[in-house]
Amino acid sequence: TPRDGASTGVQLVAFVSRGCAPSLADLAVLDRVRREWGARGVAVLALLAEQPDSGATRTLAARGYAGGVGFDDQALVARAMRQIGTPQYAVVEDGRTIRYLTRSAADAGAFLDALLGEVKP
Repeated sequence: TPRDGASTGVQLVAFVSRGCAPSLADLAVLDRVRREWGARGVAVLALLAEQPDSGATRTLAARGYAGGVGFDDQALVARAMRQIGTPQYAVVEDGRTIRYLTRSAADAGAFLDALLGEVKP
């Protein structure tokens, strides 16, 4: 889960879709945010609303994302978080509180900067 391994108590959940051009275009930026903030204790997960499929992971990797991938094929997480399209990024605190929603991975990174500042691993 995104909460696992998040030493800051903050997670970034990225709702993405293989059929969404803006999602695919933002994956390399999401990976940059993941690398920067993952090293600083923020767990990052790309979540797809489809059945588990290794092809999905390959597609995301081909577009520049090398992080964790989860599958929400019954839309349980999407409904709980009131997700309304892709891409959508949610900064979640302690696995319970959505602190920020955006359509841009870069904006999510900027919010993490504002929320956490200089967090040392």
